[in-house]
Amino acid sequence: AVPRKYPIWVIRTSAAAGTLGGSFRLTVNGEQTGAIYADAVARADSEVAGSGVNGHGVGESIENILNGLGSLQSAGITVECFRDGASAGSVNNGGQAANQRKGSHADANGGHIWRVTFVNAAFNAVTMSVSDASTLTAGTSPSVVVEEANPGNYLEGSFTLSLGSSYVSSAIPFSATTNQMAVALESMESVESVKVTRSVNDANVGSFVWTVTFLSMGEGFDGGDVPELAVASNDLDDSHGSYPNLVCSVSVATVEDGYGTPTVWRLRSFVHTQVKPVHSLKLEGDATTLGGAFTITLPGFGTSAPIYQDTVARVIDERVTSPGEAGAVGTLPDGQNAGQSIESLIEGLSGWDASTMSVEASRSSTTVGGVKKIEWLITYTGVDHVSFSTITTIAGTASATSNFLLSSSLSQAQNYLGGSWTVSWGEAGKSGGSGVWTTSSFSYAETEDDMNA
Repeated sequence: AVPRKYPIWVIRTSAAAGTLGGSFRLTVNGEQTGAIYADAVARADSEVAGSGVNGHGVGESIENILNGLGSLQSAGITVECFRDGASAGSVNNGGQAANQRKGSHADANGGHIWRVTFVNAAFNAVTMSVSDASTLTAGTSPSVVVEEANPGNYLEGSFTLSLGSSYVSSAIPFSATTNQMAVALESMESVESVKVTRSVNDANVGSFVWTVTFLSMGEGFDGGDVPELAVASNDLDDSHGSYPNLVCSVSVATVEDGYGTPTVWRLRSFVHTQVKPVHSLKLEGDATTLGGAFTITLPGFGTSAPIYQDTVARVIDERVTSPGEAGAVGTLPDGQNAGQSIESLIEGLSGWDASTMSVEASRSSTTVGGVKKIEWLITYTGVDHVSFSTITTIAGTASATSNFLLSSSLSQAQNYLGGSWTVSWGEAGKSGGSGVWTTSSFSYAETEDDMNA
């Protein structure tokens, strides 16, 4: 955890000579303000009805003008503002400086410094710029500038935990996932298996609450309760903000003491035989005029380079020769050069991950009665079953001078688990009743939270 600080912006007006007058406009989170007078008071409670001074009347304070912006209202953000004072433009650990309430005196040319705090805004969630200074007047060089004094604060860094006096976890990131927390705790020799859940403590500063259940203990433990989990080191910090003296804390509390030795079961769903998806490309046309190329688009992966009637299936079928030799690269039929096989084209798609996916292709060709028929079969491994549920074939650069047929389909769909299952345990006739307990149905794609429920 860390105390929350809100984003702070500073507005400064100045002139080289003469006395500032007129007005300016700002843009906050994409929305332009109304006119802000050069002598605008900061706070709504400083406005005076009928004052006759521009910037002092009702609705003319910085607070009222900014609080009237719909972009801030819709985000639940309100504005607090102070003007001038010795520390109006500086940042301190308390947010607003205490002496900012003591005075609101302009400089010799009527320049002011307003310090604006955006209450309830998240870290780095406010943008501000000068959108119009053309109506700001003075004898010489009137100017208005805005700058972010502090973006708010947000946790970063890591911490470690200990179990007893002999075991310390690996480093745990400030925003550790449930898996990262489990891995860190299970890095201790004394812990074999834990279950971790995580909830948000304060999303605005990146703090969380983890609940850890110790399922199976290792070295030094025979069952029952375990020693208190404690903070071993705290390397959390708030370097995203400008509050070096804020305390970023980690705390541990026991929710429920353990007892006995738990029995841990691992449930695994699987298919006995995997069926890989097979994609069929077919091209058919007049054997003497068939030519040109086409491309295929695989959803989620991109569009291939051109595929020709002579495109070979496998990488090992590509013909690579040295320049100058008969059939050198560039003189071979299109589709037979290095990098032009079906396998190379698929592996070259922008969304293809060669570290987890692979492809195998074959090609067949027949000519009967002057009609040439070509089919490529493409088998995919490691590809999500959803990715090839639909295939779009795009005709490319002129296909033939006479009629042709071009088709793309899944000749074999990938198998995938479906349905539901239940778990039961116990022994009939025990516990004064049936002694058998059965869960409600679990979906084949059950999440961890659903299993816990």
